[in-house]
Amino acid sequence: MAVLRDYWLEIDAREQKDIRQQLDKLKSRERVLGGFSDIPTAP
Repeated sequence: MAVLRDYWLEIDAREQKDIRQQLDKLKSRERVLGGFSDIPTAP
């Protein structure tokens, strides 16, 4: 069970890092792959 615990801790750390990077990009208004599309402007 310790092997699985270590595995999931590593996965959680990777996901947390990825989420933080995406949030930082959103805060700096960079495009995020797989993010939301731009809101269309009125004609």
